[in-house]
Amino acid sequence: YFIVYYFLINAAPYLTLGTTTSFARLGADILFQNSDGTRIRVAPNVKAQLALTDHSSLYATVHGGFSNNTFIDMMRESRYIRPYETVKSSYSVIDITAGAKIGEVSGFRFDIFGGFKKTEDEHFLVLNGQDVIGEDALGAHKEVLRPIYGDISHAHIGGMIQSNIWAPLDISLRLKKNFYNIDYISIDGTDIEDPEAYNKPGFEVDMRATLSLTSYLKLTANYYFAGDRWSYYGGENLKMDNINDLNAGALYQINDAFSINLRVNNLLAQKYDIWYGYPGQRLNASGGFTFRF
Repeated sequence: YFIVYYFLINAAPYLTLGTTTSFARLGADILFQNSDGTRIRVAPNVKAQLALTDHSSLYATVHGGFSNNTFIDMMRESRYIRPYETVKSSYSVIDITAGAKIGEVSGFRFDIFGGFKKTEDEHFLVLNGQDVIGEDALGAHKEVLRPIYGDISHAHIGGMIQSNIWAPLDISLRLKKNFYNIDYISIDGTDIEDPEAYNKPGFEVDMRATLSLTSYLKLTANYYFAGDRWSYYGGENLKMDNINDLNAGALYQINDAFSINLRVNNLLAQKYDIWYGYPGQRLNASGGFTFRF
């Protein structure tokens, strides 16, 4: 015999209207899930685009549904997750994104976007500390991340500029401001007073550039900033240092099958925690090769 710990069945009927440039896809996801009890939910699944010109359009998506948070999902999020605990699945009641894409000038694109997402049982990873054995007994301290849960509303606004007007150089800048409203967050069954959206940045900057020196050699650079980050440890909220991460690299394509690369990370030698208690590496370098056959 075998035991099924988790399954999700999804039916997604939809109707599409319009053309390839202006269309509306109207649908819904009917979800049947078995995890910590059986749940049946219906989530919207809508996508629309309105072409204003040949290069500019308005767009919107309305979605929702379960995030499975399987072991593989959590390993992708953080390899420091406490391995002996299953992370509960979360459910997004609604997830809306809308914006405008403007690209009237050849080699130039400008996006404005915003969105809103409301999620039940969202997980937040915090430093484990001591495990609770009983009502009054604490276990050993473990240097791992553990999930705590809460309901959260997340709104965001932002913009992106991308340009390759000068063909060898492709550069983009993306800015995003996040707003969080926490209904509650609990740890070991106790609600946290004045909770924050732990380890979720309030403001983000992402800048990327690629310079093609020849058809074989490309130089890359990217800078990422994340500010207004919080964590929770020892019964209190902790303000985390900003992430200031500047990286540079080079890619040399020897032929269609073989290439080599070099990357230098954290050129500013900044000191910050990716997760509270888990610092990012200071200045470091890495390299490798790719072989396709």
